[in-house]
Amino acid sequence: IEVETVDRTGTFLGSLWESRTNMAVSLLEAGLARFQSAFGADRIPDSHLLLQAEQSAKKQQLK
Repeated sequence: IEVETVDRTGTFLGSLWESRTNMAVSLLEAGLARFQSAFGADRIPDSHLLLQAEQSAKKQQLK
């Protein structure tokens, strides 16, 4: 678990890694998650990869 920042309510924002794989990207690519940019996409490194993964799932009409 890699914590990037903490918001004003104390919520941790970050990434979960398994074997050098960002699990958020995997979930987004499979259509099993949605990217919530309202939580501060500008504060998350590589947020563009998350957006690309979500768009890929949408194009494939996954979930």
